[in-house]
Amino acid sequence: PGVVLFVRDPLGRDGPRPRGDRKGEWTVEPLAKYLKDVASQIDVNLQKHGVPTVAKLDAFVTKLVANTHRQTRHAPKQIRHMLQGVFSKGLHHFWNFVHNKKVRSTNPEELKGALVFLIDTLNAEFAVSSDLPVQLVRPLRSRSCFRRLAD
Repeated sequence: PGVVLFVRDPLGRDGPRPRGDRKGEWTVEPLAKYLKDVASQIDVNLQKHGVPTVAKLDAFVTKLVANTHRQTRHAPKQIRHMLQGVFSKGLHHFWNFVHNKKVRSTNPEELKGALVFLIDTLNAEFAVSSDLPVQLVRPLRSRSCFRRLAD
């Protein structure tokens, strides 16, 4: 009467998960896809509606940065810090990425150029493939992504 026996789950949910099958593993693919979608959305909006007002563009960039922060929140610490550095350098002319604050007014072309740079940097730093796990192409400590900005 005092001993409680647990019945093993017939679906195997009690056992340890295989190493590569973790549900919460972070990958860079959704972030890269999001940035590509935003860049194409800028093109479509420019063709349909023309140049947006400064207030609308600022609200758009605020939402973009907030969504990017949200997507990188669960990345491993080293990768998250590297991504914050990449985004800070890519947007530093007109936006403070860490604090999500405007530095100066921008235009859609400059924003799209920054997004293209960020997408290229993500593709260069990570081996992005739909069927393979994300792997770093270069070591995290290399500042190769920052050297491109100086050129």
